[in-house]
Amino acid sequence: MGIGSFVYRRGDTYSFRCRVPAGLRSRVAKQDIVFAVGTRDKDVARVLCAALGLRIKRLWMELEAVSDFEEVNRLLQEWFSTSIQRAWADNFLDPGRDKIISERISALQHDRPGENLDFREEKARFAADCADHTLRQLEEGTLNISSFRSAARSLAAKAVPPIPENDRRIEVIAGQILAGESEVAETVLEWASGRTDFQPSWKPSLPHDLFPRAEPPLEPAARGIIRQWKHLA
Repeated sequence: MGIGSFVYRRGDTYSFRCRVPAGLRSRVAKQDIVFAVGTRDKDVARVLCAALGLRIKRLWMELEAVSDFEEVNRLLQEWFSTSIQRAWADNFLDPGRDKIISERISALQHDRPGENLDFREEKARFAADCADHTLRQLEEGTLNISSFRSAARSLAAKAVPPIPENDRRIEVIAGQILAGESEVAETVLEWASGRTDFQPSWKPSLPHDLFPRAEPPLEPAARGIIRQWKHLA
């Protein structure tokens, strides 16, 4: 007859042993959870390990249902880094933008003949105008936010596990992307002013109730249950 689920005998003492679900091993960074329950009594070990097993099962369920702060924060940081790189490329490396600047200079010279216009200065001024326009729209609430919701849904789908499209956290993520876009525009203004080495240090701000922080280590949590059981005994 077996001595019960999760009970693992090592010599003359007993331990709790549980295999981590395959889909959660990358988070827990282990394939098995094993630790001593501090007793040589088979019956006590069976009770303690059964209680710990219930706690562990609940934790697996919670981990499967939640995309935590670290995961969403990481995805938002990756999105922001990509957006900053794209902003630099669009404003200062894109040949299409250079063509627009050349046409703009030609139009200005036609209106103001004899005026010497510097291409680099006009390029920076154009980037600043675009960034300033974006910031005004953000402040006035006139910016079309449908694209931000779309970006939020795309980011949420990359989470592990994915965040459903009807989850209210999508709106929170969209709000963070909106805040990130504001920081991108502010960064373009810095670049346009000549500070081309400026690097922003934006960080997302996610509410604790919707995006929980990392769980405490499993072993200390389980040992807390052991202490409770011993106290009751």
